Amino acid sequence: MHIYEPRNLLSKVAFPGSLATNYFYYNAIGERIRKDDSSGGKKYTWDGLDVVVEKDLSDTTTQRLVKGYTMIPGIGSYAMQELASGVSRASLSRSELRA
Repeated sequence: MHIYEPRNLLSKVAFPGSLATNYFYYNAIGERIRKDDSSGGKKYTWDGLDVVVEKDLSDTTTQRLVKGYTMIPGIGSYAMQELASGVSRASLSRSELRA
């Protein structure tokens, strides 16, 4: 079941046959600032149209994204993705970040 808020933004997803439920929270301009699910929660910091920092609910940075020029053609390429483990991956497209 999907529930949308009045601005047509997804606010809740309940999975059939499961107790798992995901909740989504947005700021005044419609950017997702928090997601809560069965594994915990994530908070997002935005810079214009791009998420630049992802944190867990204890405010520990779990991922930092740096946008810049890369060899990957097209809009939406990231120059670096730094994970909480200290591992960095370079030249990622938006679709790769969702994997």
